[in-house]
Amino acid sequence: MSEKEAINTEVIERIKQTNDNNNIGIAGEYYIASLLSYYGCVTTITLGRAKLFDILAVTPNNKSVKIQVKTTLKKDKKRMLFTSSAEDPKNIQNNLFYVFVKYIPENMEYWVINSIELAEYSKYIDAKWHSGLKKDGTLRKHGTIRNFHLKMRYTCPEDWPERLNSYYKNIGKILNYNK
Repeated sequence: MSEKEAINTEVIERIKQTNDNNNIGIAGEYYIASLLSYYGCVTTITLGRAKLFDILAVTPNNKSVKIQVKTTLKKDKKRMLFTSSAEDPKNIQNNLFYVFVKYIPENMEYWVINSIELAEYSKYIDAKWHSGLKKDGTLRKHGTIRNFHLKMRYTCPEDWPERLNSYYKNIGKILNYNK
């Protein structure tokens, strides 16, 4: 293991040991902000001062965008969580994007999805989930947690693998935003 890999592993282990989800989230926000800056965006991280988004950016074509970042440290994670607030009409905006980040320094992965697409997906998977029954035969209760699946599941739309692939490492969705 190289010195750089050892340092990355040590940092990740410290974050896991402190079990501080806030630090994990902030690490993902800084990663995405640095990526956007690299590609010519002017970015600012809100550090929790904005309820709806974590990053405010101005793209190279001078358009402002808002970005909500969801981060995990787990390599084998098959889904990432978000809330049903993504379905709220006031939270569905052309210039709002969600970025789901697997923060693994040796192999960073992320998926970029517009809030309009995420709201449609969220409604679909929620309806599909609630059309079934619990193991005891009773109806499932409505909750506020939603899953952004990183693998195909029965609750996902049939074209989910193709759509998921189109979101994968597609920072261009944000860079080329032009509404």
